[in-house]
Amino acid sequence: MTPRSIALIAATLAGFGMTVTASAQTHQDGTPARSHKARDHKHAMPPMIAARREACTKTGCQPLPPGCHTTMEQTWAGPTGYEIIHCP
Repeated sequence: MTPRSIALIAATLAGFGMTVTASAQTHQDGTPARSHKARDHKHAMPPMIAARREACTKTGCQPLPPGCHTTMEQTWAGPTGYEIIHCP
């Protein structure tokens, strides 16, 4: 193959590639196709509300008041599985 025939084949393939992509970007009625990015917008999420934490003490489980924190109850034998509520 001569360099001239290689260039002719490359030009033909490049021209064919351009016509395929140009026709792929328009609909049959000639209107341009829209990109998928225009349709793939993210919906607004409602604001997240902080979940109320419950503390389970010896007297039962109850909501933890704002500003308070808990620690695990300890005995000389180890943790009891109950929590102690500490409020300022």
